[in-house]
Amino acid sequence: TLTPSGAAPTPAIQAPDGKINYSRDVEPIFNRACVACHGAAAMGGLNMSSYQALMTTGVHKPVIVPGNSKQSLLYLTLVGEARTVPNMPMGTPLAQKEIETIARWIDQGAAER
Repeated sequence: TLTPSGAAPTPAIQAPDGKINYSRDVEPIFNRACVACHGAAAMGGLNMSSYQALMTTGVHKPVIVPGNSKQSLLYLTLVGEARTVPNMPMGTPLAQKEIETIARWIDQGAAER
């Protein structure tokens, strides 16, 4: 199934233990849908081009609260519940499966590996 932008959504590929992996499952979503604005340009002060940048940049820090997606600004912007920043990504929203993958990763502790 294609997203409204015509791109295939990034599938969530989980390890047998159900653990979401940042580089395998989450980073490809960010690279496709976020890094154009939140890479070198760092709109809103947020750079999502690497794990370290994601966890340490942004005007409204922290962007991610490891272990709690419902308190993480990143998740809240994806589901349209953030009060301080607009919904993201601008234009075409992420597929529900992609949002769920990011939420599970955050809830599992938002580990780099």
